[in-house]
Amino acid sequence: MTMRIAVFNQKGGVGKTTTVLSLASALHQSGQTPVAIDMDPQAHLSSVHGNALNGVERSMFSFFQQQTTLRAIEID
Repeated sequence: MTMRIAVFNQKGGVGKTTTVLSLASALHQSGQTPVAIDMDPQAHLSSVHGNALNGVERSMFSFFQQQTTLRAIEID
């Protein structure tokens, strides 16, 4: 069974990143393999994991603006 959960809110400072990080952690601890996609322009979720340094060529920006494939932006 595949579960999809989206967390969004237009207002800043409402705990979206913290919620996603905590939810992904809980899913991982329960034996699941969560995938968290950071679409925040500030990339706070990515920076928590040290992935923000991958640059725009490996980002959701490149996926939407430059038609980069999801496989190409996948983080190892």
